[in-house]
Amino acid sequence: MLKDVDTGEALIVARPQLERFPSIDVIDLIEHLAHLWCSPGGRTSAAQGLTESLDNGQPLFVLHSLNWVHVMWIVAVGMRTRRYPVDDLIRRLRLQHQPADMDHALVEGATERIKIGLLGEMRGDPKAHAIFDREATLHQKVTRAILQVSLELMNQTQEIMRDALGFRLENCAMSVARNTTSLYCSLPPFHFTDEPG
Repeated sequence: MLKDVDTGEALIVARPQLERFPSIDVIDLIEHLAHLWCSPGGRTSAAQGLTESLDNGQPLFVLHSLNWVHVMWIVAVGMRTRRYPVDDLIRRLRLQHQPADMDHALVEGATERIKIGLLGEMRGDPKAHAIFDREATLHQKVTRAILQVSLELMNQTQEIMRDALGFRLENCAMSVARNTTSLYCSLPPFHFTDEPG
């Protein structure tokens, strides 16, 4: 159970299934690179690091970690802003701008696969995991499209939180993955507990 002390909102979130990651430190690395990609001036080096990780023989580890990080960001946005149920926030995901180097069908296909992956990570749903894993590795072009679209969507999520509430999501996913008590140190925190409510 993840609880937002500021709003009183609470949500059951599945813990990361460690068999889907080579180590918990991979989530830390991917979240760091995702933050860097969303930062002015950091996109080139972050893209290089993520692409190298993707091409290192274990692309699903990278994509699983991106999904886990992104869903934790979306959960934080949903709980702090009380805008929509988190499932709806995921289903509403859509790129605001079409990447110049990708056609519309590829972007739409990648977006739909990402939504399946995000919902799977949030719920710990083996069926959704299996669908995402199969679809994400159909072809290298698809895998790379999912990486690029994921990062664009994560940047939009960061912008929502920054514009609406004036702060960035720092080490959000890692705090939940490591089961620490607080996701934020400079704000009313989110607490993670095993208690049902």
